[in-house]
Amino acid sequence: MGILVKYLESLGRSELVQRISEFIAVWRDSLKILEDAYTEARYMPKRFDRVDAEKALNVVEELFRVVEAVESSVFT
Repeated sequence: MGILVKYLESLGRSELVQRISEFIAVWRDSLKILEDAYTEARYMPKRFDRVDAEKALNVVEELFRVVEAVESSVFT
């Protein structure tokens, strides 16, 4: 996300940078769950409860919306 923010800043797309920054601020805890799941799945078994799984799904759905908004704004 940091690379995307820097690229959008270089394009002068402050509205998109703001949207991504807000997304990160709102979903920070759920993003950490995803990062932990990725790391732990590669190196050690770990079980996640239903609440964590639901948070992960919600953040991914919202991430897709943000990425689609960036894509449509930059490439159309």
